[in-house]
Amino acid sequence: PLRRVDVDVSVVDASARVRIVQVFSNTCASALDVAYAFPLLPGATVCGLTADIGGVQVTGAVLPKREAREAFDAAQAQRRAACLLEQRGPEVLQLQLGLLPRGAEARVSLELAMELESKGDGTLRLAIPAIVGSRYPLLPAASEAEREELECMALAARGPGAPAALSLAADFQMHCAVLGVFSPSHEADFACSPAFDDPTRAMAALRLPAIPAAEIVLEVTLAAPLESRCWVAQGADGDDGPDGPTAALAVLYPDAAHVQRLFQRSPQGQHSPSPKEIIFLVDRSGSMDGRSIRHAA
Repeated sequence: PLRRVDVDVSVVDASARVRIVQVFSNTCASALDVAYAFPLLPGATVCGLTADIGGVQVTGAVLPKREAREAFDAAQAQRRAACLLEQRGPEVLQLQLGLLPRGAEARVSLELAMELESKGDGTLRLAIPAIVGSRYPLLPAASEAEREELECMALAARGPGAPAALSLAADFQMHCAVLGVFSPSHEADFACSPAFDDPTRAMAALRLPAIPAAEIVLEVTLAAPLESRCWVAQGADGDDGPDGPTAALAVLYPDAAHVQRLFQRSPQGQHSPSPKEIIFLVDRSGSMDGRSIRHAA
């Protein structure tokens, strides 16, 4: 019953906020329970889950696995709309929808945070897996948890069944001029448009008639990729105060020669150096404002 998947990606430097909207429809003659498994983005953190199940709004809450399953089962027993998202393996999420009414539609929105990968030359890479590859275990599952994981992996490897369209929209905000955004995995279906009034911004879009069997890869080329930089963002009003929480992102590319000197091996016959610990200290006192911080730099 998966009809389409809409992916919205907001990239600020090396961080990305990914919103995945999955739309299901029930074309059967009775209410339907839906189970669907899909890949977890590498290094991704789940930040939120909301669902509209036949017009009933559901907001996700983080619970221990047993409590979450009990709450989902209780909602089903009471014939109430419910949604359950579980991590069923190192790279697989399973989504369950309870009691999707006949002829109704469900929209499930999943919010994720993740980092972009640096390719070494400063080019940033974002890979979004679409379908989990089949696994062939050499030994039978030794526990109930392992058996459930294997079943979920097999479900994910089958994909959505009928073709489900996929659309992706990406917005890029960088610290320097964006030289190009391209997709080595889907070059023919990919379109990119720079922001003519701001060289540090770009937009991209991708539309496919069906979810691909391979990952979707986006790469960003920058004019000054190896510059160290820091971003500070003020959040919206919330529980943390009238101005909301503040977030900071630092991107550092240490000098390669200096790092090699720190971790170089000792000559044969000498004691190896003690392990190195790198500590980042954030000073929020304000004592280094103005001339002091310029002299320190």
